[in-house]
Amino acid sequence: MAGRAEGKSIRKIAIENKVNEATLGDWLYFWNNGKRRRKEKIIRRTQPQFKSYRYNCINPKSKSELLCILENSRPIPWQAFIKNVDIEDIRKYEKEANIILKEEQWARFYKSVAPKGKEVYYFTHSGIENIFY
Repeated sequence: MAGRAEGKSIRKIAIENKVNEATLGDWLYFWNNGKRRRKEKIIRRTQPQFKSYRYNCINPKSKSELLCILENSRPIPWQAFIKNVDIEDIRKYEKEANIILKEEQWARFYKSVAPKGKEVYYFTHSGIENIFY
């Protein structure tokens, strides 16, 4: 992306060069003829959207949503789970429970779908489902 890009927006340049937020940061500045133009946010195209912790089965958002998630779930390996959820939320849980989920023999990981078709991940530990979406 060196040099000037006559008449092109930063979004077009980023798409042409297959650039994502992970390599450029959240904001880029576009230089044209030595003048700085307004900053534009690059749309996330290749970096996955990590699922955040939402609730557990003790305090569900709604019982019908939780039942739908549990009924439509399928087991997945730890590697698939950790690629799709926010690692900071997992670390927080591990610190509170004083365990390492990857090594915990009673932890199970699942992928499911919420009632409106949203992709959901969850894990069970000590009989409690922890929902991420």
